[in-house]
Amino acid sequence: MISDTIPRRTENFLRGKLLFRLRILTFAVIALSLPCMADAADPRLPGSQWFYTGSGAANLALGGEGGSGRGSVFDVIRNPAALALSENLLIGLGYGALGTPDSLADIGLSLPEDFGVLTFNLLVRNTGTVTNRNAGAGVAARGNLSKLITPNFHFGLGAGLFFANSHPDSSGEAKAHLGTGIDLGFIILQNGTVQEIAASQREEGFGFFDRIFSFSLNNIGLNITWENWKQYPDPQALAGFEFTFFKDKIFRLETNHALGFSFDDASVRYSGGISGSAFGIARLHLGLMLGNSGLGPFSLGLGLDLRSVFPAFGFDLSWAMVPFSYNGTREVGHFLTMNLIFGSRDYVPPAPDIKSRYRYFSPNDDGIQDTTTFDLLADAKQEIAGWQVTIRDANNRVVRQIGNKDETGQRLTPGKFFTILFSSRRNVSVPSSWEWDGRDDAGKILGDGTYLYQLKVQDARGNEGVSQIKPVEIRTAQPQAEVDIKLSLFSPNRGKGRDLLTIEQTLTGRDTRWTGYITDTNGKVVRTFSWGENAPSRFTWDGKDDNGRTAADGNYEYRLEGREPAGNSVSRKSGGIVLSTRVRAIKVSASAEIFAPGSDSGFGSVRFSPELETRDLLENWKLTVTDREGSVQRSFESKSAPPREIAWDGRNAEGAILPDGIYNYTLQAEYMDGDSPRTKTQPIRILTQAPLLKLDAQPRLYAPDDSGDNKRLRISLDFAEAEVISNWRIDIKNSGQIFKSFSGESPKTKTISIQWDGKGDSGELVESAATYTLEAKAGDIIGNAGTSNIVSVDIDILVIRTPRGLKILLTNIEFAYNQWELEREESPVLNRVAEVLKRYGDYKIIIEGHSDSIGGEEYNLMLSTRRARTVLRYLLRRGIEDKRMIAKGLGLSVPVASNATEEGRARNRRVEFILVKDE
Repeated sequence: MISDTIPRRTENFLRGKLLFRLRILTFAVIALSLPCMADAADPRLPGSQWFYTGSGAANLALGGEGGSGRGSVFDVIRNPAALALSENLLIGLGYGALGTPDSLADIGLSLPEDFGVLTFNLLVRNTGTVTNRNAGAGVAARGNLSKLITPNFHFGLGAGLFFANSHPDSSGEAKAHLGTGIDLGFIILQNGTVQEIAASQREEGFGFFDRIFSFSLNNIGLNITWENWKQYPDPQALAGFEFTFFKDKIFRLETNHALGFSFDDASVRYSGGISGSAFGIARLHLGLMLGNSGLGPFSLGLGLDLRSVFPAFGFDLSWAMVPFSYNGTREVGHFLTMNLIFGSRDYVPPAPDIKSRYRYFSPNDDGIQDTTTFDLLADAKQEIAGWQVTIRDANNRVVRQIGNKDETGQRLTPGKFFTILFSSRRNVSVPSSWEWDGRDDAGKILGDGTYLYQLKVQDARGNEGVSQIKPVEIRTAQPQAEVDIKLSLFSPNRGKGRDLLTIEQTLTGRDTRWTGYITDTNGKVVRTFSWGENAPSRFTWDGKDDNGRTAADGNYEYRLEGREPAGNSVSRKSGGIVLSTRVRAIKVSASAEIFAPGSDSGFGSVRFSPELETRDLLENWKLTVTDREGSVQRSFESKSAPPREIAWDGRNAEGAILPDGIYNYTLQAEYMDGDSPRTKTQPIRILTQAPLLKLDAQPRLYAPDDSGDNKRLRISLDFAEAEVISNWRIDIKNSGQIFKSFSGESPKTKTISIQWDGKGDSGELVESAATYTLEAKAGDIIGNAGTSNIVSVDIDILVIRTPRGLKILLTNIEFAYNQWELEREESPVLNRVAEVLKRYGDYKIIIEGHSDSIGGEEYNLMLSTRRARTVLRYLLRRGIEDKRMIAKGLGLSVPVASNATEEGRARNRRVEFILVKDE
């Protein structure tokens, strides 16, 4: 668990209280020790001070007793814990006491390792005889381990091997000396964690910032000794305290203080200083040294740190100036150190990420999405020291935690201290995934709702990173669904009704994705409906499969499946779907195409005969009669099978006989599978009116003789509707008697044309100056009869060629009964005869009178003769020359028709004009 057992506010309070007490103690020790420092003589071997100055120019410039270090390989000489935070390869080079006959050369190497930071230093010093008559060259080889116990507590161990030789004594003999010692130290930092450092970086102005306390024991062991001198170097204890009292974005002012206690002679030394820096690069140091025999009371130094300018490879340079005096010789020594830094210090916290594979899951033990798996990613530059997954409910209450405990963030106990000290830098393995079953830390399944999860990771440097807070939702409520198919039999057969199967469904369930399947009897899916979360409450199936082809006829089942994101699902089925694409044949015929409602001719009604291919699954049928505009006039329908014949009397739905005209009838059937065959529309005609005829004859003055041009009478008969005519007849009458007839059946054309030669049915020619009438009759196919208009044709004066000569026959000269005088003074007939006779001026005219058989022969002879003379006299008045005409009577001797009938006798009562060529 990456969390402090002591709340941060309480820890800061206790830490501040402790440091305050240490500060008071430090100043009290300094105050009590100053008199001793001023008067005490240094009992140590002259020249051993150079071992104390081996901590580098930066520390020497601040009084030489720095306990927490400045990030140099030489810092561990004063406190072996000084490089616990180092994450870089460091190489240090130093040289001191320039300007004096003495010298101190330093070289160091620092290597970060999993178990801590290893540092090796080699110090070579040489003192001239002027400075020290006894001591000669000296070498110290030091090895050191700095260990990060917690971000706020650093610990270090070191060991040294010392060699020194003395100058030749009075006897001329030089001696070599060996020694060894160990170092132990720790450092306590106010701000060690990433969070504390980040908070400190936001602080500005004057204050009591970034407090550090250090303590070390140095050179504890078998040190080198000379006769009449103390140990070389001397074992000592060093306590230091430092803090920053001003800082902003550019400048920083720090102060440090340290007390050293030598176990060799129970002497106390003080060192302190002030350091100012700009931009974290340029530094100025001013130090104070008290109690260090032979070294001056003050020191001065400059520093240049470019590691922030070149993160991957940087360096720092330090210079210190220290006055010193031994054996009456006063000199000023200059010290230079350079550190090469490879790599940058890691303050970047880990960037962990966590993601639930399911946004929703359902811990209901149904075997479907009962758990969710979190994928964990711990992206850290340093080794990982700890990780933790925390799950909170909507009230931000922690319900589940899992991870490892980060001991660096816990209260430090002796047991934990030694465990960390003797272990390698920990690289906790963060699992790539973790499965959560929806239970809290007590093992109880949590209720439905949204939960927030987060991953926290801490690296070995103490940097801590947290992932984004993400939601995951527990859902155990099942979605609900109902399916209803009201009509399961349908027929997707090219738009003939019931082409679509309607499916209704009631759905509930938040975020549920719905899918519908149409399956056949073998369970094979033929059609899939994928709606996602927006499933309709009603939809239709057009009978097509997923490839767009119409499915085969047969039985099908609809299955609805809903699945919400947590894995809860519902499935509903509805079977009994019957798909039929069968197209059944139907037809209907009528007993007649034309009929006359209300007549008793046998055509007063019509009979429809419906025929169905099959009556299975028949739902209803309907026979409809419509007018030309499509309006229904009469219909017959039923839900049972239709009869063999359906009689229709030509009446509409209200019982009124429909007007004459053409109507249409059609038969439609509805089957339970949706098949709805329909016959083509067929016509039927109601005809109650007689046929309409129009008769015409030309010319109206007709002369079928040898003298004129109009030898043929042109007769035309027009039918309004020739297609319904079954027979026709034209009668030509004279005096009411049929003289000539023409007839036929089912005319092919609307107009019948006839050329008449003027002869009757018996072969005789029409009479001159007679009027003939023409009349036509026709009957339609259902028995309606019609007559045409009557046309009158006048016969001109006919001049007929006979063996005797040209003859004009008149039967219509108007004589009174049994008289020989004309009834009228003017006779149109004789006027026309006179005009004709004038055309034959070179002919003689014999006027013959004839009579019928009624009466005696002599009487008829006398009557016919007198009538002939009457005609002659009339013609004389009309301009016919007397010399051309002869009148005579022939009585009944030359009949032209039978005297047994009135018609024959009428024809026998005539006047004939015989034209003979005058030779």
